[in-house]
Amino acid sequence: MTGAVAYLADMAALARGDSGGSCLLQTCRLCGWGIEFYGIDAITEAFRRQPQDFSETGNSVAVPVHLAMFDADTALIADLAEGGIQRLWRLGPGAPAPPEPRIDVAFDPDLMQAGSGLAFAASDHPALKPDAIARVRAIGVSITDRPAGEQASGRARAFALRAFGDASCGAALFAIHRLGSGPVRTAGFANVAALWSGDTLHIVRDIAGEAAVAAAIWSPVISA
Repeated sequence: MTGAVAYLADMAALARGDSGGSCLLQTCRLCGWGIEFYGIDAITEAFRRQPQDFSETGNSVAVPVHLAMFDADTALIADLAEGGIQRLWRLGPGAPAPPEPRIDVAFDPDLMQAGSGLAFAASDHPALKPDAIARVRAIGVSITDRPAGEQASGRARAFALRAFGDASCGAALFAIHRLGSGPVRTAGFANVAALWSGDTLHIVRDIAGEAAVAAAIWSPVISA
């Protein structure tokens, strides 16, 4: 526990854009602003372009392999490995990063014939105590509610990426896949983070990531 907590100040400094990346492993990957960044230089530069005055005394949850920091509308979730941060997610408002060249691949959660709007297996999250499993499930189902104005034909499914802590205090990271309902359908993933402490639940949506998904028209390419 102590080792994880020691990274709180480093993560806050990184978010403010004034860190040299000393808390990051060179192989670290950041998911934020709608795209992914690899390596210390790319990640620190991404935070310098859009710094966030992130208080290290804000709400946080730390376990030996995961760390979560929440401010009012921003969240940082980290995977820890020996010697530093191995993977990092940044959720919150901001200008979406310029999209990278890509080929979209069709993905429709309905083809999974799943019985619910949540993909979550507690066995995939060893740092989550059994008494918090029901809470993670309830949060995952609730965050797939459609945004205001989205037509009923749009579909959404939540995938639990990380969950850790116990019933009294913990955090979870979800990826929400939405298939839009417009004539030209948009499709993509945006993250949602949740932190609970007692009866208080703090939800942070990746506003910048959602904007990036909305701006990218789904255009799969099929080779003959």
